[in-house]
Amino acid sequence: MKTSFLSTLSLAALGAATQVLLPLYVYPLTGVWDPVYNAIEENPDMLFRVIVNVDSGPGGDEYPASDYIDAIAQLNSYDNVVTLGYVHTLYTEAPLSTLEANVSTYAGWNDYSGGSNITIHGIFFDEAPYEDDSSYTEYMTSAANYATSLALDYVVFNPGTITTVAAYYDAANLILNKEISFDDWSTSTVSDIPEEYRGQSAVMIHDFTDISDISSVVSTVVDYGIAAFYATEDCCYNAIDSTLLDDLASELTELS
Repeated sequence: MKTSFLSTLSLAALGAATQVLLPLYVYPLTGVWDPVYNAIEENPDMLFRVIVNVDSGPGGDEYPASDYIDAIAQLNSYDNVVTLGYVHTLYTEAPLSTLEANVSTYAGWNDYSGGSNITIHGIFFDEAPYEDDSSYTEYMTSAANYATSLALDYVVFNPGTITTVAAYYDAANLILNKEISFDDWSTSTVSDIPEEYRGQSAVMIHDFTDISDISSVVSTVVDYGIAAFYATEDCCYNAIDSTLLDDLASELTELS
């Protein structure tokens, strides 16, 4: 199991065992990220790992647009936020050099001298493999090691389906083992994850159609010891439902 100073410090400082892993893929026009800020402020004991995605990665410039600079700086003003940069692997089809260039760009944000703190603390590797194949495990291990070599100390892999390959858990701090629609949710969503991996596993539910069910879902996620959770009414993480996010975060804070 991979651990880092950042993950250990976060767990020690904040009481919640199940955290929020929030894919923040919507452009930060004025007011759009406010529901996220509000949920963070209202749940100071809950750790929010927020995935920032400018353009399926950090974008083509050295630094993001001014809207992102202001929005990320506000995220970093909260003690209970860890920012993660989005990088997609195309299921290992993306050249490692491309991944490393994207990771390096995020690392460079930590040196931004424009007066705003746009530090990125880790990397979310999307479209990750789950299979036990040496070419896949070596690729993902190399990607994770490159990120941590640049002080991006918290690494998440997203295969979206359960993996039991030890090498992935050795390389990453967290693995998104279930990314499903609400129609596919059941207790087996979490019970099928082997117990030894639940503390390093995340679950995301999209198309969450009935907010009244969030309490029972959160309770099940927490009971099974899942490390991180998120739910959204949107299909593609391009909208933020303030009521659902507030309920999710408050339930997690209460039960974790």
